Amino acid sequence: GDYVISYANHLACHKPWHCFFNPLWSAAMEASCLHLNSAWFKFRQHFEEENWSKTALVNRAENSYHNNHFFGYCKGDNEYQSGVLQTHAPTPSPTPEISECQVRINHHRLKYGIDLITEKKEFHSCNNRQSQFDKLQGAHRSYKRCGSIGSQGQGGGSTCSSVIDAFFNERWVCFTNATLYGTPIASSIESNYGRCRQACMDDLSCLSFSHDAGADLCEFYGEEGHTIVSSGFIGDLDKTSTAPPKVDGWVDFSVIDLTETNKVPSDGTINEFTWYGSNPSPVRFFYYRHVSDNTYEVVGTARASQTTVGVQNTLTVSPPINVQAGDVMGFTWEGAAAFGLTDGKAGSVRYSNENSGGPTSVGDQFTIPNGKLARVYHVAAAFVPASPLQTTSSVKYCPAAHCDGHW
Repeated sequence: GDYVISYANHLACHKPWHCFFNPLWSAAMEASCLHLNSAWFKFRQHFEEENWSKTALVNRAENSYHNNHFFGYCKGDNEYQSGVLQTHAPTPSPTPEISECQVRINHHRLKYGIDLITEKKEFHSCNNRQSQFDKLQGAHRSYKRCGSIGSQGQGGGSTCSSVIDAFFNERWVCFTNATLYGTPIASSIESNYGRCRQACMDDLSCLSFSHDAGADLCEFYGEEGHTIVSSGFIGDLDKTSTAPPKVDGWVDFSVIDLTETNKVPSDGTINEFTWYGSNPSPVRFFYYRHVSDNTYEVVGTARASQTTVGVQNTLTVSPPINVQAGDVMGFTWEGAAAFGLTDGKAGSVRYSNENSGGPTSVGDQFTIPNGKLARVYHVAAAFVPASPLQTTSSVKYCPAAHCDGHW
C-alpha cells in the first residue's frame, strides 16, 4: 500500500481514497486535484489488475461520482470501494519485486497520463553489456542491440533514479525574462535552479516551473504551456528576424505546431503572421482546433502570395482569426518552404507527406499523419486576448519539451 499511496497527496485535495471533491475549488485547484487523484487511481487500477487476487473486483461502471477524478472507485464523498479480498486463494498471487528504476520511470509517466510500464528483467544482462560497450565505444553505439525501439537514454548518477532524472533533464527547455499567464499551484524557497527543477520533478502535479534566483523563489505550474515569450506574440518572435540554420527540402506539405508553449493561451484573435523569408514562395497559414487523435479542424486561414527572402515578412490578417484556448498554428507550403527552422530538443510538430498539400478553407478537417519532431520554425503570430491575461514576469521559466519515444 505505501508504494501506491506515496504517489499523490495534497492537503487541499485530501488523500485520494477519501473520495473528496470540493465544488468551491478554483479552476486551478480542481485541475491540480484532478491530476493527483486520477494518477493515483490509475496506478491503483493497474496494481489491482496485475497483482491482487479477489473474489470481487470493484464494478467501476456502477460508480459515477466524479469519474474523471476517481475512475469509478468512489460512490460518493468518503465512500471508497476497495473490492472483496479473497480469503482462500488456492494459489496466492506473488508480489512482484518492483525496482527503483521502474518506480521512477512510472513516476514520470504518471505525470503525463502515459501508461505505466512493467520491467523486462530478461533483458537486464543484455542491457548491462550494452552499457559496458557504450562506455568504451561511445554513447548510443549499441543502440537496438537488445531489441530496443524508439529511443535510448544514457546518463550518470549514483542511483537508478538519478540516471532516469538525468535523461529526463535533457528535455527541459527554459526561457529567460518570460511573461507568464495563469496562477502557480505552489511555491517554495529554493536556493538555485537545480533544486527548483528537482522539486518540480518530484511533485506529480508540477508540469512546468519558474525560478527567480534573486529571490530564491520557485513556483510550480500544473500545465506545460504558460509562456508568451515575446509580449503579444505566439511563437519565438526573435527568430523571425534571423536566418534559420535549416530549411525543409520537401515541397507542398503541411505542418502543425503542437508545442505546448505555442498553444493559444485564452480566447482572442490572431491579427498578424511574421516570418523570416528563406524562399520566395507563397505560404498559407492556419489556426486549428483539435478534433480527435491526429485530426484537426481549420478555424481560420490567411495566405501570403509571396515571401521576400532574407528579411522579416509580415502578413496582416483581415478580418482577424477568432481563436480559443488550446488552438494551434499550422502552415502549408505552396512549393518550397517559405521559412526555415531550428532543429533540437525544443518544439513539437506534426507534418504531412511531401506533395500532399493541405486544407484550404475554414471548417475543413485535416488528419496529419507524421511526427512528432522537435523543431522550432522561424514564425510567430500576433495574438490579442479577448480579456486581459493575468501575467507575471519570470527570470527563468521551464516547461518540459518531451516528445514521442522519450518516455
